[in-house]
Amino acid sequence: ELKPWTVGTGKLDFAAAFVERLKNKPRVIIEDALTSGILGERVMTTLRANPLKTPVEIRSLSGSPTQSTTQKDALTLCVSALTERFTWKITGHLDGQEWSEEIELPYKSLELVDRSRRYAAEWTLHRWSQWLS
Repeated sequence: ELKPWTVGTGKLDFAAAFVERLKNKPRVIIEDALTSGILGERVMTTLRANPLKTPVEIRSLSGSPTQSTTQKDALTLCVSALTERFTWKITGHLDGQEWSEEIELPYKSLELVDRSRRYAAEWTLHRWSQWLS
């Protein structure tokens, strides 16, 4: 099993860093079409240990997220499904600001689906934390 800190150096906890960045946000909506709940599990486990006043809603999707969920009063973060090129796209929207990035997996094998999902969850949390800092 791929451990969360395998993506970063040392024992950085990307979920804790991400949750810390949510403190002053009015509301957070996360749509995940890639990790089969791994991303939500990482965020919610951290939130249970360190509750926030900020409402956080996590949606696991079977298809890619749509921009229709972008809301004026919320930080909206989306993770697209994996492409045939082994890339995924992450986006973010808050108060008229937009972020978008396409990321390539280091694992290019369909046999490593679980590892790929775990890697994508950790790297997504890392990039979102950087965007929000």
